[in-house]
Amino acid sequence: MIIILSALYVGESLRAEVGDLPLSFVPLANRRLYAFQVEVLRRFFPQRPIALSVPANFHMTEAELSWFEEYGVSLIRLESVTTLGEEAALVLEQCCNSGEAVMLMHGACLPASLPTEPDSLAVFETDLEPGLPVEIYGAERDLIWAGIASFADVSLLASSLAEESLDYYRAVKRYSFKRKLRNVHLDECYVLLNAPCYFRARSSFTTERAFNRLTVNHTVLKKFSSNGDKIRSEANWFNQVPRSLRKYIPQYFGEGVDSDGYYYSIEYLGAIPLSEIFVYGRQTVVFWERIFSRIEAYLHESRSLNVPVMAKGAGNHALFVRKAESRLAEFSADTGFNADVALHLNGRMLPSLKEILADTSKHLMALPDMAAFLHGDLCLSNILYDSRMRAIKLIDPRGVDEDGQNMIFGSQLYDVAKLAHSVIGLYDHIIAGQYHLSVANNNFTFSLYGEGDVEEIQAAFRRREFGASACMSDVEKILPLLFIAMLPLHKDSPRRQMALLANALRLYVAAYR
Repeated sequence: MIIILSALYVGESLRAEVGDLPLSFVPLANRRLYAFQVEVLRRFFPQRPIALSVPANFHMTEAELSWFEEYGVSLIRLESVTTLGEEAALVLEQCCNSGEAVMLMHGACLPASLPTEPDSLAVFETDLEPGLPVEIYGAERDLIWAGIASFADVSLLASSLAEESLDYYRAVKRYSFKRKLRNVHLDECYVLLNAPCYFRARSSFTTERAFNRLTVNHTVLKKFSSNGDKIRSEANWFNQVPRSLRKYIPQYFGEGVDSDGYYYSIEYLGAIPLSEIFVYGRQTVVFWERIFSRIEAYLHESRSLNVPVMAKGAGNHALFVRKAESRLAEFSADTGFNADVALHLNGRMLPSLKEILADTSKHLMALPDMAAFLHGDLCLSNILYDSRMRAIKLIDPRGVDEDGQNMIFGSQLYDVAKLAHSVIGLYDHIIAGQYHLSVANNNFTFSLYGEGDVEEIQAAFRRREFGASACMSDVEKILPLLFIAMLPLHKDSPRRQMALLANALRLYVAAYR
């Protein structure tokens, strides 16, 4: 049996970043830590049963419960656990038979490999201080426990815990006096127990699209792309950011060419994208009010600049309508989807996708352009939050307009809509697979997991005035255009494409019906 010990909540330094989460539930590369842990365990022990302990009072979404069921992970709910030793004693009592072998994994640990023999204790070298026992102190790096141990005798471990007053690490030492634990050196292991260790791990788990590549060297991030024109446009955007707005971006170090191609470099902040906090975190509405206030200030300052005449490709019609029309045509050509037939969502009859595009375009064209300095892709995944400075930092600008020209200024309505497509449209929930979908002959059955958990945050978002000339109800009426426009960009996953299409229908119903 393998048990991941995750019934304790994260400590104070991580709570400030992600809210109240059990150890294995912290976000990492747009997944939860437990997904990586189970992946490693299954690679080394494909047949052994896996269980994960969680606090009894922790609410899990349908998506999370479905994930555990799909991957065959049993849940052990524990009441009021305060120490690792107490947790270990309870799971041994509830789940393990006398004389049985067991492997225990600390809920904050993510190893690259595992000890495979009974009575083994994993250790690794680190220059950080993750809060685990040190086996050997070194001049620059210490050899510490990796939070993973395999025990051949459950009864002996249980009695060792009792004799050491539920002090887990002392109990492991006592166990080793009677049954020698062999140290197994791991080449690599992450222990996400505190903020410094967590952010070190994040630097090794970057997320990027197939045509982009990121490298992180301590405090410098390089972004490469197979699309040379696009990466040059992004670099140009960073170069052109007005001085008054530079507080909203990471430090920019310039662009260049090496053996891997064209790149630009920015400061690596180690901060979490707001999309991961929104989907996976448990932050309060007060936290999100603070975030929305920072974004509102950025948008106001961006509108307050002296904006030259906008290029035609950076106005509302180009950014919303022209793009959606061309992308819908591309999607139909690629997939054979008939955009002229009526659709059904959850039993409700709706117009065709072309008619929905026409309805939303008509509303969009009644709204004025909002001239401003433009990020061009202001969704939650492109906004980092620095909790220490309580500041937002913007990354991954669009940099190019619909005519292929460098874009510095444009209609800010697009930035506000991209922000709303994350918070109201729940785009990041779809990317994370947090939905139920079935499709049969243009009949869509669709729902989003966790939708009820963000209603208060959405209400706080709607109370804000992000745009000077458009209220949030106007913005919500144009969101279907954004989801229609992104359909061909997700051709790597036909199921996700259908979820995005269904979501466009959901938003259309909410705004117009």
